[in-house]
Parts: sequence; C-alpha cells; structure tokens
Amino acid sequence: MMTTEPIAFVWYTAPMWRALMSETAAPISYREYQVRANRAIADYERRGHKVIKIEMDLAAMTAWCHARGYQVDGTRLARAH
Repeated sequence: MMTTEPIAFVWYTAPMWRALMSETAAPISYREYQVRANRAIADYERRGHKVIKIEMDLAAMTAWCHARGYQVDGTRLARAH
C-alpha cells in the first residue's frame, strides 16, 4: 500500500559524487553510495512510500552551504541515506 505523500530522495550522478567526495577526508566510492542509496530507497518502498529521485544541483547546494557558514561534508551526506 502506498502512502499519499511521496518522499524526495537526493540522487547524485557519478560526476557530482566525485566532486562532492573531493571535499571529504574519507571519500566513499560512487558504487558504495549507490548500494547504500538503493538500500534506503528499497526500505522506504517496503514501508509503502513512493520514492522520487531528485538530482541535486551540487554547485547551488555548495554555494548555499558556504553562504550560510555550513561545511560541505560528503561523508555526512552519504551516511544520511
């Protein structure tokens, strides 16, 4: 049974992921990111959610973070999934 509210799930392309990991002390491979992300998506779907993959505009996200004093940390983003 699907819920009425979909979940937006940030999805990174390989080039975006490499750029994000370049600012990270302990980078995670794109393959590992895909495994973790797909596992999280499957878990949401098992719980009845419709998951919509949204590609992040990495340049816009980085600019937004820096303008507000937030550190861009790819490791944290990878763990969020």
